[in-house]
Amino acid sequence: MIHQRTALFTCAGGATYPALIRHLRIHSRIPLILVGVNAGPAPEAEPYLDHFEIVPFGFDETYIQVMEGVVQRLDVNLLVPGSDEEALALAPHHDHFRALGCEVMTSPKPVLDLITDKVSTYRTLQSAGVRVPEFAVESSVDEILKAVRFFGHPDRSVVLKPVAGRGGRGLNILTGHDAPPDWLGTGQREARHPPRELSSDFLFDLIEGDIMIMPCLHAPVYDADVLAHPGH
Repeated sequence: MIHQRTALFTCAGGATYPALIRHLRIHSRIPLILVGVNAGPAPEAEPYLDHFEIVPFGFDETYIQVMEGVVQRLDVNLLVPGSDEEALALAPHHDHFRALGCEVMTSPKPVLDLITDKVSTYRTLQSAGVRVPEFAVESSVDEILKAVRFFGHPDRSVVLKPVAGRGGRGLNILTGHDAPPDWLGTGQREARHPPRELSSDFLFDLIEGDIMIMPCLHAPVYDADVLAHPGH
């Protein structure tokens, strides 16, 4: 007999969550009680949940305490963070939540720290013999401008992104004459700039902190996802 389990999904106001929850309702081989939490109302997802609560943002100092209360009160068995900030906040507390009978579905904290630093990620891949795209890391406007020109702009499109950015935040596409696809750089948190003669003043308004500069890659493109079980 398969026992009923309670699964808690954070960031339930996200655009993909209503579809995810509907599919779990239909296709799960385990009887599930579905709980959702969000930093505000989640009207699209709430009709498909058995229970919904509003909680603080992942970076709030009370977040872990509030989540502990929800887990204990609702006897949650699995906690699935839906945002980077929540995953980073929850990851150091795996053992504590496990003692409450709840598994937190994140990678270990050292892994999250690594993959949120793009340069460290690329260098780790390089040390393992994995090819990575060309890239440079600079923080001064003059050096960034040199790197952009080195990678072929304006004939070639070039990508600027914060070393520690997540979810497309601060990503800028300096389009060149190589006609990059229309979708590139048009995300909600991204910016796409038409071909132009670059100046230090223009770049100064785009950058903050260490910036990774890369030539734009073209199709075919593949995502590489990793499944670990158990520890392999």
